[in-house]
Amino acid sequence: MKIDWIKAYEEDIKLTKTTASLSKEFKTRKNNFFTAFNIKNIKYDTKNRKINNTKVGEIYDFNEETSYSLAIQDDYKILDNLILIGNFKVDKYHRNGYMEDSTETLYRIGSIYLPTKNLGFKTFYTISHIPPSFYNTDFSSFLDHKIDSQKYKYFTFDTAYTYNKSRISLEYFNVHIDDYIYHEKSIGFINIDHTIKTNGFIFDYLYNINKTSKVELNYFSSQLTENENNYTHGGYFKYMQSFDKFSYFASVLYRKGFTYMDLDVDDSFDLNLGATYNFTKNLSFSLKAANLLDKSTQSIINGPTLSLIDDYDREVSFSLNWRF
Repeated sequence: MKIDWIKAYEEDIKLTKTTASLSKEFKTRKNNFFTAFNIKNIKYDTKNRKINNTKVGEIYDFNEETSYSLAIQDDYKILDNLILIGNFKVDKYHRNGYMEDSTETLYRIGSIYLPTKNLGFKTFYTISHIPPSFYNTDFSSFLDHKIDSQKYKYFTFDTAYTYNKSRISLEYFNVHIDDYIYHEKSIGFINIDHTIKTNGFIFDYLYNINKTSKVELNYFSSQLTENENNYTHGGYFKYMQSFDKFSYFASVLYRKGFTYMDLDVDDSFDLNLGATYNFTKNLSFSLKAANLLDKSTQSIINGPTLSLIDDYDREVSFSLNWRF
């Protein structure tokens, strides 16, 4: 469904998820074998929907999906300092309405190598997928509203070095995406007919000031084959400390602005503060203040005209965590 003709929109939708899983782990001298089975049911109940003040209700008859997943992983110790990791997962989706059933697979192979006690290397190659959501299908193109899963192929190489109180890591990533789900405002959601490519690196530095406090500095940079429509440069600085039953943190998140078509997206600075009191080992209370500088990241709204919306408001939250 195209959205450039929508002037007013209202909806009342209930999404219900039910999951059940069973897993088992086996260990030998050289193998760590893990298997899991998972069932998930999602129901998408459109109680009310109005477009331009007209009741339209359910757009398509696809409103329930049940998935069955089987995962198998084995960590094989070739040497004491070299581990080979293989992972396989199959997802079978049963869908009602016009959406066809499908079977998707995930493959992942990699290794971890520790040549010294201070230096480590890790590399993985993964083939995965992300299925379309109910929202994607509701607002898909009238020309072809059968949206396919997005296919991901990504390679990562990570190295880490520790020295005294410091830890430095650098990760390179390279991602290819086929059938990317994109919203074209004059048509609706479609699968893009070409491969999207992105690559970049993530740098992280952690310094342990003492046994109870540490600081972390992170920076990432990436490049994209498409027009830049999201943040591709940024990072964060974080301070963490614990004292007796209290723990504290303060963080500043930075995202470098960019230009999309004629729209300028400003830099973002997000200051967060938080504290936790551990009353017992099973009961804790937390207080967190987020986006104190009111410089949230922003998302592009591809409607009748391009516009920006803040991702976060200033927020203060209190939470209780009770484990039993």
